[in-house]
Formats: sequence, structure tokens, C-alpha cells
Amino acid sequence: MYLPLRQYAPALLALALLGGGCVSPPSAPTPEPAIPPVAEEPALPEGVYQTKQGHLDRIRTIALVNAENGRLRSPLLIVGEARLWYFEATFPIRLLNEAGREIAVGYASADGEWMTEDWVPFTAELTFSPQPLGSRGTLVLEKDNPSGLPENDDRVEIPVKF
Repeated sequence: MYLPLRQYAPALLALALLGGGCVSPPSAPTPEPAIPPVAEEPALPEGVYQTKQGHLDRIRTIALVNAENGRLRSPLLIVGEARLWYFEATFPIRLLNEAGREIAVGYASADGEWMTEDWVPFTAELTFSPQPLGSRGTLVLEKDNPSGLPENDDRVEIPVKF
């Protein structure tokens, strides 16, 4: 039961003249850039980390970026805040494997004025070889100690999973 096309011609002409048939489809939304997942481990309560000297107010709000399912992968971006740990706007960071061997070393760089007693944001990036799936390691953030005096040493050790 098909009707001839000429019966619809007046309606089609009217739609074309009014622009009813000339509407372009809505444009697809621009996808937002993907944000790398943050490791679920090794979050510690309230983002406060106790240093080896017992300080609770030197390192905080650490996030490990470029992790997949809570497992670290290279390159690892480390962001956080520190106070009274910088020398020349940096402090050392090391990544150890399960056996305690150093697999990456680098420096955290202050993202602001570092000669202050206030919290200063930092970023660091470590590149390392792939580690066995499910193995564990340790991220070590060390207070920069240009004096070399043992009483000025301090560090935070954070357990991680590869």
C-alpha cells in the first residue's frame, strides 16, 4: 500500500523552504582529555606521612599518577606537598624494587617559592623498567641534606605495588 511520491511533494517542498529538512545534526561533544588514574595504594590516612624522624608535618597529599588498577607503571608522576625539605628547590626521590634494589632515582622539584616554612607543591617523574606483576616496592622521599649530618637526614617510605 504505497502512495505515489507526488502526494508528498507539496509537504516536502514546504519543509525544504522552511529549513525543516536542512538541520545539521548536533555536533558531537569534544572529549575531555583523559586523566591518568591515581594509584589506590599507598594512600595513608588523611594524606599525612610520618617521616623516619617522626615528623607528621613535612610531607602530605601525595598522589601517584600513571597507575593502572592500583599498580605503578613507568613513567611515574609523583605530586604532593612538602615543607622544610627542599634545598635549591629540590629533594631526592628513589624507587626500590621488592629486593630493595634501586630501580629509579630522581628529584622532586618545588612548584613555587621553596624558601618558606609553608607547604610547597612538588612534582617528580621517575622512569623505570617493568617489574613483575604483583610485586611490591618502596617509594622513598628524602629530605635534601646538603650538610651531610645524620641528624638532618629524614625520609618517608611509601609501600607501592607494581
